[in-house]
Amino acid sequence: MNKDFLPRLRVAIVVPAKHFFCLAGALWTQRYGPLQVASVTSQAGYFVRLFNEELGLQVSPQELAREFDVVGFSCKSAAITRAEEIAGAVKIEAEKLGRQVVTVLGGEHISVGGDSRFSPFFDYTLRGESEAAFLQLL
Repeated sequence: MNKDFLPRLRVAIVVPAKHFFCLAGALWTQRYGPLQVASVTSQAGYFVRLFNEELGLQVSPQELAREFDVVGFSCKSAAITRAEEIAGAVKIEAEKLGRQVVTVLGGEHISVGGDSRFSPFFDYTLRGESEAAFLQLL
C-alpha cells in the first residue's frame, strides 16, 4: 500500500505538570525522553506537537481531542495524577465529538513503578526507552 495515500496521524506528546511539590521537582531540568520521541515520530512522517506543562503551558483537553489522533504522556510520579486528569478529559471530549483518541503513557512513572497504578485512561503503556516502541504502536 502506498503510504502517500494514507491519512497522517496527528500525534501530541504531553509532559504534564506536577501536582504536588517535591524537592527534586523544584530543581527543574529538561527531560530529553519526550523530545526524542517527538523527534523520531516527526522524522517518521507523522505530524507531532509537544506540549510541556512543566514550562508553564496549560494543555487543553478539548484541543487534544479535536486536533490529535494519538496523545502520548511522558510523566514522573509527581505528575501522574495530572496525566490521568488530562487523559480522562481527552477521552470524554473525543467521545462528544464522535472521535476516538488513543492515549499512551510513558516516562519515569511507568518505567520505574511498572503496573503499580493501573489507570483506565491510558490505552497503552510503554516502559523504558520507547522511541522505537512508540513508532511500532503508531
